[in-house]
This record gives sequence, structure tokens and C-alpha cells, in this order.
Amino acid sequence: MFELPTNLTIYNVEQIQEELITYFETKVEAEQGQLILEAAEVEDIDAAGLQLLVSAYKTANKNDLVLQINNLSNELKKLLTLAGAEFIITEEKGVNVQ
Repeated sequence: MFELPTNLTIYNVEQIQEELITYFETKVEAEQGQLILEAAEVEDIDAAGLQLLVSAYKTANKNDLVLQINNLSNELKKLLTLAGAEFIITEEKGVNVQ
């Protein structure tokens, strides 16, 4: 499981992206079909953070992996919907939200 930080903003998204890439590569190499992101601590997210989540979704799909986002707050769900990225949180697209 990959724990997302409290702040997922332009100030730290590059570092988080590098850590996510390492996490994804580990899962792909191990042929594990699920990527789990823990979002319980996320309090602040901006456009860069949203782009990172979209990128994680696309990377998972490209590698035939399921992206699971745990403890996604209602506020973050609303933000994703407002940004037109609600496809990240719909189960039909291969993403499990818990």
C-alpha cells in the first residue's frame, strides 16, 4: 500500500510521483494486479495533485492493474468530479474506492 501525504500539491508532487513510480514498478515486476493508495491523510490537494492521481489511474490501466484508493474523503470525491476526473472513482473503470 502507498500512503498519500497530507499535502498533495505542486510543492511536493514531483517527489510523490517518483515514489509512486517505484511503487508501481515493484507491483508490475511482482505481477501483482492491484495498486492500493491510502488517502486517509490527504487534507490539501491542488491541480498538480489531481494530475498525479489521473496519471496513477492511466499508468495502472496501461499495465493491466487495478487502482484501489482507500479512505477517499467526500471532499476529494467532489473535487475529482468538479475537475472532470470522476472516472478515477468509478468502479466500472477498474478503480476500487473504499
